Amino acid sequence: MSDKKDKPKLKIVSSNKNPDKNKLTAKQLGFVKSLVYGDEENPNGMTLSQAYKKNYSVSPNTKPSTIRDMASKLKANPFITHMILKLTEEKNRRNIVTDIKKEELILNKLTEFMNNEDFSDSARVRSAELIGKHYKLFTDVTEVTNKDKSTIEVEQQLREKLGKLLEK
Repeated sequence: MSDKKDKPKLKIVSSNKNPDKNKLTAKQLGFVKSLVYGDEENPNGMTLSQAYKKNYSVSPNTKPSTIRDMASKLKANPFITHMILKLTEEKNRRNIVTDIKKEELILNKLTEFMNNEDFSDSARVRSAELIGKHYKLFTDVTEVTNKDKSTIEVEQQLREKLGKLLEK
């Protein structure tokens, strides 16, 4: 029998430095990205079947129902579902930032038109109008204050009004 000192010390070696954070394979991650981001033909994301076909080797003889079934099973994986949600939220945040930048650019351009005397008066007025609409300067606001009255107060007011009517 050999001594414990003679045995080599073994280490677990992994190329994945964060095993908890990255539990998806390259194909699974490609599937998720295809669902969320799509490609040139589908810029708003692909269907499950399209994403599955793009990232997994599928035989031309495979039935569409089998592809749908496999894609649905893949999407049901909790790690994949979590990554889809994460990437979708990230995409939505980026879209909001892009929309805000576009809005600022348009408002700056309208302000430039409005203040530039080289443009016609009608263009300048139209620019001012669009800026005003953006800031909701032309909407009518009606404030309604609803004061809740007790039944005693309502009864008293009704008696007063009835008394006035009966006097006539």
